[in-house]
Amino acid sequence: MKKSLAFAYVDPAFASPGSRFEIEILAERLRATLLAGPAYDPQNVRLKS
Repeated sequence: MKKSLAFAYVDPAFASPGSRFEIEILAERLRATLLAGPAYDPQNVRLKS
């Protein structure tokens, strides 16, 4: 998958699934997309040690 997960507070006026944002992490600007549902793996398919 090669993607990172970030949590942020988003103003409800902009909080529709698929909304795109630019965020800054460790002085690097990155693209972000608001997910429609929770980001989890219920079957633990991608479980890492």
